[in-house]
Amino acid sequence: MSRIRSVGLFWFSIGLFCLSQAWAIELDMQLSLSVVKVIARNAAGKSYMGSGVIIAPGRVATNCHVTRDAEQIVLFKSGHAYPVLKQAALTELNACILETGSMPLPAAQLALSEDTAVGMPVYMYGYPFALGMRSRPTSVVAFHPYHAGHVFEIDAGFMQGASGGGIFNEAGELVGLMTFIGKDVKDFHFYAIPAEWLVKAAQEPFVAIHAFKGLSFWESGAFKPETEH
Repeated sequence: MSRIRSVGLFWFSIGLFCLSQAWAIELDMQLSLSVVKVIARNAAGKSYMGSGVIIAPGRVATNCHVTRDAEQIVLFKSGHAYPVLKQAALTELNACILETGSMPLPAAQLALSEDTAVGMPVYMYGYPFALGMRSRPTSVVAFHPYHAGHVFEIDAGFMQGASGGGIFNEAGELVGLMTFIGKDVKDFHFYAIPAEWLVKAAQEPFVAIHAFKGLSFWESGAFKPETEH
């Protein structure tokens, strides 16, 4: 498929999505305000891109694999930059909380995990390739037990830069964060960490921004998908 045709199909798909979601414009605007772009730079000046969700005043949740090599982290929203001052990390669960100064943006409400079910429609918000905000409908297809909780799987894909982006239910509550892509013999699988892991991460100590070591559960090989409906 040519590049021009691929780009044309992409924008055609975006157009169809916008039309099909016209009923939810007000909700979309509210959700999009709580999702920010994350740019993390290491000591050599290399940048890593991701997304994050405001979960409390001055606090943004994201994936640790986006920020762990950083010596400087900046959040971006609507042309404004917000330097990150401190970070709390729950490295194994890939849940990091960034602390910044005042942000005149709304915080997302967290959903209870027991209210999330297989087949439930949800909505993804993030910054793929650190470009503009993108949203997409999807649904929960499976739960995979891990660490006295669960990782959940969705049936729509996401790309680099969307890691740490929000997955919201129809009530506009944050269900979890887009986190990693797995592959078996035939198919790709798209996984998210649950919102309750963000609560645990926020209880870790907040320290000044610096690079840290450690692999997440999916990078270390500790995670073995076992479906739990």
